[in-house]
Amino acid sequence: MNETEQDFTKAYNKAIVSGIQHLLNRDEASLISFSDMKKLLKPENECYEGIKTVPVAAIVGSEDRYKDFDKEFFPKNIHLKSRWERIDDAHRKDIILPPINLYELGGLYFVRDGNHRVSVAKAMGVEFIDAEVVSLKTEIKLKPGLSYQKMKKQVINYEKRVFYSETNFGDITDYWCLDFSATGQYDVIYNHILTHKYYINQNQ
Repeated sequence: MNETEQDFTKAYNKAIVSGIQHLLNRDEASLISFSDMKKLLKPENECYEGIKTVPVAAIVGSEDRYKDFDKEFFPKNIHLKSRWERIDDAHRKDIILPPINLYELGGLYFVRDGNHRVSVAKAMGVEFIDAEVVSLKTEIKLKPGLSYQKMKKQVINYEKRVFYSETNFGDITDYWCLDFSATGQYDVIYNHILTHKYYINQNQ
């Protein structure tokens, strides 16, 4: 077995071990879907950022290959072996590869193109990688290393803080435990309040 085969086997085995360790909670070991995060954060527009040097640790998901790699970008499928080893071989020979393509959302990055290169970079302990970045604008900043469900909880907490701040709901009602398990619900309540306020102003 040559060095690139050994590298792939080591990375592949790490994905297997992680899957076993998180058998009862697969979300903790899953790479995050960019589509799911877009639905969660609902960014309003996007901006081309050009070529940047990006921390590999901040790359947490993928646009369309999130089922092929685990949370740490270790390969989960044996059919990735051939391409993974070619990129690993280029890395070992210090061959410069083109920048990868990323989306930036909430301060984190999601792969548009270059999943195998990110996987090899993480396996080899590379700290930074060149990338062509398109940024999707949102006020919410996410923390790397969290599962999708924990990021969802972070978004809900952000929405709660904004709701209580803009409505003074807690001061008026002395109730600070208005909690939801889905995003967007504080906006629903806020719209009800605005509608109620409108009819009050109309003496209805």
